Amino acid sequence: MTAPAARIGSKFHVVAVGDNTKTDVKEFGVSTKALFELAQFLKENGIQHVAMEATGGYERPLVSVLQQEGFDVLVTAGANTKNYRRFKSDVSDAIHIRTLHQLGLLPPIFITDEFATTIRPLVRMRQSLIEDGADYIRRIQKTLRLINVRLDATLTDSTSVSGLAIIKAICEGEEDGSKLAALVDKHCKKTPAELTQLLAGNWTPSVRLQVQSSYRLYQAVQAEMAQLDAELDRLFTEHTAPAARSTFA
Repeated sequence: MTAPAARIGSKFHVVAVGDNTKTDVKEFGVSTKALFELAQFLKENGIQHVAMEATGGYERPLVSVLQQEGFDVLVTAGANTKNYRRFKSDVSDAIHIRTLHQLGLLPPIFITDEFATTIRPLVRMRQSLIEDGADYIRRIQKTLRLINVRLDATLTDSTSVSGLAIIKAICEGEEDGSKLAALVDKHCKKTPAELTQLLAGNWTPSVRLQVQSSYRLYQAVQAEMAQLDAELDRLFTEHTAPAARSTFA
């Protein structure tokens, strides 16, 4: 048998490897241990291909485990598995999906492989961190505008080497516009006098406190991103290593 089907639920999954409801259908829980037991049950029945319907994300942990265990998994839209039997149940649904799969009547939807499933949430997390970091810089710019320190008008990119050097100096207590201007890269088109005017402000302790807080949070985000980048590098290296070895073998 190579075409079983799983009826996916939020509290349990029902697997049908045949049409006999007493011997060929079994219910499993949704814990990780139960999912691996489900995979073992399929192996014991000589299964290679598994079909299931997409159920709002409840199928994803099972798909991941089955892919990890070497099964060929087909996920189809729920509209393709409608059971028009009068007496509907999880068991009848599982058998019905199996029958459709065996007849080749279930069009698959796109599902990512195991590597992409691992990488995708990390990449999304990285994008979220980038947005968080940019938000803290915007907060710093907005706070400095309150005292007429125009960091946004001084530099095109406040996260450049010059921009971060100025923010760091401000956090450490520097208020002199000329000293802050001296931190700007020499290739800046504005003159030192113009930079001094843009970076001289009416300083207050509360403004500095807000800048310090936002800068600490920005640094924390950068530290998290560095760790995430290291993990992504490791995963990509492990994934591409077999291909690289076969290329140079």
